[in-house]
Amino acid sequence: EEMPEINKAFALAIEGKTPPQGFELRFCRKDSSRFDVLVKVAPLLDSNDVQLGWLGAVTDISAIQQTRRELLTTNERLRIAQDVAEFGIWDWDPVNDTLHWDRQSFALFGYPGATDPQEVWSKVHSEEEQERLTYELKRLIAIGGTSGQDRIRARWPDGTVHNILSTYVILRDETGRGTRVLGINRDVTSELEEERELHLANERLAAALEGGQFGTFEHVIGLGDINWSPANYEINGIDPAVTDPAELFQLWKQGTGSFFPELMARMNSLRVGENHLTYEFTAHPPGREPRRIRSSVFIERNKQGHPVRLVGITRRID
Repeated sequence: EEMPEINKAFALAIEGKTPPQGFELRFCRKDSSRFDVLVKVAPLLDSNDVQLGWLGAVTDISAIQQTRRELLTTNERLRIAQDVAEFGIWDWDPVNDTLHWDRQSFALFGYPGATDPQEVWSKVHSEEEQERLTYELKRLIAIGGTSGQDRIRARWPDGTVHNILSTYVILRDETGRGTRVLGINRDVTSELEEERELHLANERLAAALEGGQFGTFEHVIGLGDINWSPANYEINGIDPAVTDPAELFQLWKQGTGSFFPELMARMNSLRVGENHLTYEFTAHPPGREPRRIRSSVFIERNKQGHPVRLVGITRRID
């Protein structure tokens, strides 16, 4: 099956068009196994430079090709992982003071089309901040450190400020001298905003609880954990002795009646950036009088935007 390519290569060789690096081909052994070869061909000349034929050298490069394929596969996996996790890689040589960024790092700092990391570095930081970060890294190298982490505030060309978390390791030669620093950059702006929003939500919740008769609840999505305050049991008309998460959820769901599908539809229609939802419904707990309930829920999301925890307050409004 490789004969067309092999014949084409040898025809080029006879025409004197052998590439300097030779031909990479696949040959077949007597036992029908295939193997990769590098073929180099040169004209065979006599003492008067008259060509007598050709001299060819065939080298088995199967191991090299396998290593190359594995490297390509690894690089492809790394590229996909970078795109999914949205992190960039940087490499600094402290001896020669040379810095390399991959394309994702340029994008994280707001300059996706740039090619000079030093130039971008000077644009996103003040001179004072550059000196501070460089000093701290050099100091860590000098005292024998092996790893470090910095949180960098980078101003993009559009004026927005992004928080970049830079984590790195320090590589040393046999004498202990730091010769290379490899790091990963990751934009944690949204994570910090979520932390601040959650903190504010908890403060508002604490203030609300001090000001009236409110119940609180928490639901950890995926784990099934549900935590209710005693007041929330009373508001929803459910026996406080029920602590099993599955049983508690079923009793609450039954009490909401036909409103539950509507609530799920509203929850699923929220955009990723929407983290608050307020709703009202009439609960019909078994054996107890109906009651009108208002709930406010804060939705905690992971970096992909998926809900991971619900925290809310409830009160009767009838």
